Amino acid sequence: MPIASPEIYSQMLDRAKSGAFAYPAINVSSSSTLIAALREEDGRRRGWSS
Repeated sequence: MPIASPEIYSQMLDRAKSGAFAYPAINVSSSSTLIAALREEDGRRRGWSS
């Protein structure tokens, strides 16, 4: 899963605002929660469910 650059993030926010939607958020408090969140998203993209 790629990490958005500041420019891409700004474009994402503009798109969400103009499209009246929001992106889901994940609270990351440590490297282990970051890894878990990335693995979960990767699994969803591959069709795995938890």
